[in-house]
Amino acid sequence: MPDQLPELSFGEVWVHLTAGTKLPYLVVSGQTYNALDEDNAIVVPVRPGSDPRAVVEEHLPEVGVAQLDRLQSLSRSSMIEKIGELGADRHGAVTRRLRNLIGV
Repeated sequence: MPDQLPELSFGEVWVHLTAGTKLPYLVVSGQTYNALDEDNAIVVPVRPGSDPRAVVEEHLPEVGVAQLDRLQSLSRSSMIEKIGELGADRHGAVTRRLRNLIGV
């Protein structure tokens, strides 16, 4: 694990490197979780286009489509590059959709 983990924020899109494969993910964990000194982030995958298997999606201009119903935890130490972010005007709507998905 690197000496310093990357600082992540809700709504940022980062490239995650694992086994030589680079894939983009939207960070959906909040500030408190991201501030922990743990090598984790809660993310959803971002794909080039819509996926018929995904029930809840969010379009990210110039980045792809975030699959909000595909929550997962990934290592922060493998996040190698910030490549985009969710517009600030969409934070509230995406937060509500995620809360509805997990029942809070």
